[in-house]
Amino acid sequence: MNDVDFTIIEHLQQNARITNRSLSEAIHLAPSTTLSHVAELENSGVITGYHARVDLRSLGRNLQALVFVKLSPKTSEAVAEFVELMWKMDSVIGIFLISGADDALIHVAVGSPEELRETVLDDISSLPSVVDQRTSILFDHQVKTVVARR
Repeated sequence: MNDVDFTIIEHLQQNARITNRSLSEAIHLAPSTTLSHVAELENSGVITGYHARVDLRSLGRNLQALVFVKLSPKTSEAVAEFVELMWKMDSVIGIFLISGADDALIHVAVGSPEELRETVLDDISSLPSVVDQRTSILFDHQVKTVVARR
């Protein structure tokens, strides 16, 4: 990774839909050179994809929560199965495997307190590998979309 690659990444993080021409003008490189850099960043796995950020409230998911989960057993197979089951749930929008008192942190987005209750009690807590959970409601959620150089 060189300065050009970092600059390209910064621009793409700010606007993944920028045209190659606009990107090349912004970083003062020829379009073919810019395209080559972007292709190499994609092929090497530095750029893993492009996506559209969506306002969850506009989708009727007005309530977000973090569910801290303790698992047993804590084998690789059991954790992988738990993660697979979490991703099958429509309300789950993030999964973090963590250290400390809890083993997993599940980010959910639902439409109502009743739906949150169902998700936590019926869907998550009822799984055989879940031995305990605690839930915290999110009042605000912000994600840094531009990761700067080290």
